[in-house]
Amino acid sequence: KDYKPSKPKELGKKKDILQKSVTISVYDIELDKLMKFINAIESGGYLVMITQLQVVPRSTNHARLDVKKLRVSSFERNTKPSKGKTSKKSKKKGRKGK
Repeated sequence: KDYKPSKPKELGKKKDILQKSVTISVYDIELDKLMKFINAIESGGYLVMITQLQVVPRSTNHARLDVKKLRVSSFERNTKPSKGKTSKKSKKKGRKGK
C-alpha cells in the first residue's frame, strides 16, 4: 500500500468549497476485496467520495488487480477563499494616484 496527500484545491466561482484528497495505491488485490474497501469508504458516514480510480489486471494473474490510483476526496466550506492573482493593469492603476 502507498498513499500521497494532495494539496487542498479551491472549487467553485467563489472558491468557497475546499477539496482535500489523498491518492492511494494498492497492489495485488482481489476485485471483491477492492469493492468492499471502496464501499466502506463511500458509506462510512463522512462526506467523502472516490474521485479517481485507475485499475489494471496483474500480468501474472488476471483475477487480481493493481490499483494504480484511487483518489479519495473530502469537501468542506472554505472559510478563507483566496482572492486570486491581481493583474498588472490593476497594480499600475493604483500607482497613478500616488
